[in-house]
Amino acid sequence: MEQVKPKVILVNPPKDREEQDYYTEFLPLNLIALYTRLKLAEIDVEIIDSLPGTREIDDIIAKIEGVREKVLIIGISLYQSTYENTIKLAEYCKKMAADTNKKIMVVIGGVNTSLFGEMYMQMHGDILDGAIKGHGEDALIALAQGKKPSNLVTVEEVINGTNVKPNYNTDLDLGFPYDYSALNLENYWQFGEKMFSGRGSRFNVDELNRPLLINTHRGCYLSCETSKIRRKCIFCGQREYNWSAIDPTKFWEVLKEVMEETGANSISDLGDNFVGNKEWFMELIKNKPKDFKYPFKYVFASSDMLCDEDIVRALAEKLNLHAVLNSIEHGDEDCQRMLGKRYTSEQTAKSLRLLEEYQIASRLSFVIGAPKNNSFSGESEKTLANFVEFAKKIAERKCIQLILGNVLEPSPGSKVYHMMMKSGNYRAKYKELMPRVDQKLMASHYFEQFTQISFDRAVESMTQIMNLFPDEVIKGETV
Repeated sequence: MEQVKPKVILVNPPKDREEQDYYTEFLPLNLIALYTRLKLAEIDVEIIDSLPGTREIDDIIAKIEGVREKVLIIGISLYQSTYENTIKLAEYCKKMAADTNKKIMVVIGGVNTSLFGEMYMQMHGDILDGAIKGHGEDALIALAQGKKPSNLVTVEEVINGTNVKPNYNTDLDLGFPYDYSALNLENYWQFGEKMFSGRGSRFNVDELNRPLLINTHRGCYLSCETSKIRRKCIFCGQREYNWSAIDPTKFWEVLKEVMEETGANSISDLGDNFVGNKEWFMELIKNKPKDFKYPFKYVFASSDMLCDEDIVRALAEKLNLHAVLNSIEHGDEDCQRMLGKRYTSEQTAKSLRLLEEYQIASRLSFVIGAPKNNSFSGESEKTLANFVEFAKKIAERKCIQLILGNVLEPSPGSKVYHMMMKSGNYRAKYKELMPRVDQKLMASHYFEQFTQISFDRAVESMTQIMNLFPDEVIKGETV
């Protein structure tokens, strides 16, 4: 009897909390990459994507229920911000398999899964059939063909203590043609005023409601145009790509093609590419074609670069920029240095003045919890007081559109997490509790051991700082 070919459903689940909804603006590029690769392998595949602002999973469940095929592979992207909904969806899929005659395999993937696939299988091996470490293209094709991928963690590997290595097989170097037809973009590009504000900008938010995301990771349409100059992601080790070595004229040609193909009406860059190198940026601006009509919705930029009026003017008048995402982090200079920022609070204040003058909105991120080292005693009441005073100075800036207020937590894979596991007083306890270590408990221990304040005091201070800004400023937290 001929084996029934499975249908692959790739799911981008909704965020667990309302504070993280603003991230749903961006297209799920990784899933688009997977979709295209599976489609070329002649595998039946579709994407089910949570719409912006939607946290309930009922719509996704209804779509899965409506699939007629009897053999399904459900691939779910697991992020810290979608963990609860991912598990809820996996539980539902297993219940549906038990209640029907359908054969359903549920696998998870993503950066968190690549780091802690074994942990998730220990915790949820009763509802998960596997965790993909690294890229999922080859793994999903193998599963659809009835084979066992080398980078798939199953309960069997966990029980046997098998070391499953991630597979970062990427098609970026081949100029892979990512296919946006997987999404119903007309339905996807619908945003509410709540999370997508026009505050501080000369653009109305409705004018920029179909942004094409370009960045330095896989899934970006322009990644095939990158150079040999590459960095690595601190989490997954995957190579990142740097636009600044691209021929400035070729960049615009390719970007225009993509805009016309997708129907996007604006561009967002999340790779800190445009203003990191002033010489290249100015050359790029000089070569921008007169008939390139698309504005930029967001780019990343740092305060030291935004102190340069030539750059800010070019961003406003040549790039037609709506907003910059500039991670301020802290108002205390010592904390800034410990958090890896090379610019000062004075530079940040100057950059905000320039952004306001040129009507470019600013999206800021704050962090409390700089750790101690040999020359610094860690976050303290003094550094918090400095942060509050700094926030008071910038709070009335009309260019500020959104603030992400974060209290530092030892997220899996981060430098702080490894520091806790290496030198924290409770590291033996964490290993004993694995895989069910409570992140809030670790955060509490982190502040106790590596700063001079408590976790609760940090939360209280961040709330105080956020409340200094006007009500019309969107307030959330980083995913």
